[in-house]
Amino acid sequence: MTNIIRDNILLIVNIIIECSAAVNENGCYIIITDNIKWRVRLKDMERVFEIIEEQLHLSGMELSEDLSLKDDLGADSIDLVELVMALEDEYGIEMQYEELEKRVKTIGDIIEYLTEQGADL
Repeated sequence: MTNIIRDNILLIVNIIIECSAAVNENGCYIIITDNIKWRVRLKDMERVFEIIEEQLHLSGMELSEDLSLKDDLGADSIDLVELVMALEDEYGIEMQYEELEKRVKTIGDIIEYLTEQGADL
């Protein structure tokens, strides 16, 4: 292994470790979905959780990215339309319901989709 490759690997590892360690200190959070990595401020992630909680009428439930909207949270098609409208209002983007219905199954999928659409999380 050349020194350049080794140095780049060490740099990437240090960035990941630094970000993981910053969860408590700086509110840094790493989402890994389909080999895509994002750093999202924890407070902004919490806002997505709040919107989901409000729209799906959930209270006292601990939300996480791996929860299924339909299976775990009991969302039906009307709930999902209302959720889409709330997210569009909050983040100023347009979301295609048909595409979302195909691609978005979990809370993590919502965050991934919002990021891909340019939402400022």
